[in-house]
Amino acid sequence: MKLLEQFENFLKGRKYARSTVEVYVSRVNEFIRFQKRGTTWVHPKELGTKDFERWLNHLAIDKKLSASSQNQAFSAVVLFYKETIKQPLENVDALRARKSTYIPTVLSAGEASRLLEHLKGEQLLLAQLMLGCGMRVSEACSLRVKDIDLDNDMIHIRQSKGNKDRIVPIPAAIRDYLEKQIANTAKIHAWDVADGCARVELPNAFDRKSPRAASSLEWYWLFCAEKLSKHPTENWMGRWHLHPDHISSQVSAAANKAQIRKKVAAHTLRHTFATLHLHSGTDLRTIQKLLGHNDIRTTMIYTHVDPAGLAEAKSPLALVLRAGAVGQSKPQRNFAG
Repeated sequence: MKLLEQFENFLKGRKYARSTVEVYVSRVNEFIRFQKRGTTWVHPKELGTKDFERWLNHLAIDKKLSASSQNQAFSAVVLFYKETIKQPLENVDALRARKSTYIPTVLSAGEASRLLEHLKGEQLLLAQLMLGCGMRVSEACSLRVKDIDLDNDMIHIRQSKGNKDRIVPIPAAIRDYLEKQIANTAKIHAWDVADGCARVELPNAFDRKSPRAASSLEWYWLFCAEKLSKHPTENWMGRWHLHPDHISSQVSAAANKAQIRKKVAAHTLRHTFATLHLHSGTDLRTIQKLLGHNDIRTTMIYTHVDPAGLAEAKSPLALVLRAGAVGQSKPQRNFAG
């Protein structure tokens, strides 16, 4: 088995998210290709810390990757050497950008309301889930029928970032719409069953433990894609969910139509959820749980964009202008002549 395949299988076995697996494998592939000498490939076992440092410097200086992308590349190759090559890279000394302080873009309640007016159907419901539950767009798109607990008004968000699960309450305003969405998915499922193509991807190795689950309604995506598609690696036809990138572009387009003069993407709605909660008096620990943050320091970034807190800080400009007005009342020197 090729080294990259071994590394990919390791990541999947450790339950890394699909997007993380793709990025890590891609970064390792870039590293290996960078070390190529003309037409001669150099085996990773023959490379060492100095070669790794040279590549990292290339990413920072020549490619000008962001700090997060550099750190991602660093983590991918270090993990590859540790787990696949069994030759840990140690004492790495390379130029890496410092991660800048990031203050997220958020919407006011009025702006968020105007944005929603320019969405409809499933795109509207997905945006309401992100605004009302603090979901990432990938979490909202990959909800399954069984994740919606209408009896207890709860939504189970499974295997989110960091492979964590969490539970969030269903906003009362969208409960009926979720019920209708489940009914719509049930129709799609019935069509697929009739056509003999009812199948969705299951997490990890669950399809081996329960092979019938892949064709059951409870495991079907809540937001099914319109058309069937072929699995990218296993070559079977089935149903996938709406693509997060498509939904994010729809949210951005809606913001433009609403004449919101901010850079808005789907993740802006999650940021807005947290900030409006904070503005309403919800404590940080509760917001941390709703967002699924491991570290409270990650949640604390929203204290920097809380409009209520910022409004209480009075600007000294008025004092400066008053001082200037007092000064202007004094006789002015005439410099003419």
